[in-house]
Order: sequence, then structure tokens, then C-alpha cells
Amino acid sequence: MKDNVLYDFRPVGFAVDYSRNITVDGNVLMRVLERTSIEADGMFEDKRGGFALCSYFDSSSACADLKVMNNIATGVTFAGFIVPGDSCGTTNYGAFYNNVAHSNAGTLGGFGALIYPRKGSDQ
Repeated sequence: MKDNVLYDFRPVGFAVDYSRNITVDGNVLMRVLERTSIEADGMFEDKRGGFALCSYFDSSSACADLKVMNNIATGVTFAGFIVPGDSCGTTNYGAFYNNVAHSNAGTLGGFGALIYPRKGSDQ
């Protein structure tokens, strides 16, 4: 996916799961809001974010060759980028770089990028 403008989504702007050889390059994602159609108590947390890559359905162990570069995520609820990391000692230069996250927040706070341990990794 290259050179797109994505605007006005709920609750996720762009999601990729269970995929290989994906490049997300030069995209602008703006205005991803919290869902208002769910009524639940305070214990429920809706999945939400900007670029949710191999993270929405917890598919990080099935994803490979993921490159995320030169993107902008702004005005997003929770996190601009939600992506899996790599195991310690793994050299994967160029997999996630030159991305910008701005004005990302929500009722429970916000992150520019949330990089979490890949499922099945040794950290």
C-alpha cells in the first residue's frame, strides 16, 4: 500500500493481519475516532488505533516481511501505529522507520507507536 490518504474511520484506520510481504509506505492517516455504538461497562476496552499491523487479531506470529515506512498517523484514538517487534538480537533494519505520529490520544491515553512483543518470540 503506497501513497494513499485515509480519512475518518472508526475504530481502526488500516489493519493487516495474517499476511506476508506487506509494505506500507508514504500514506497519511487522519481522524480515527472511538466507536460510539458500543455500550459497555468500564471493564471493556474497544480495539482501536491507526495503522494496526498484525495486531488486531493477534496474528503477529503469522506475519512476516512487514515494512512500515514514511507514513503519518494524526488525530488517531489510542495509537498511531500498533506493530509487532522482533526478537532481541534480530537484525531487521528498515522494517519500521521514518513514520510520524501526531495528536494521538483517547479516553485511556495515547501513544505514537505501540510496539509489542511478537507472539512466540523470546523477547
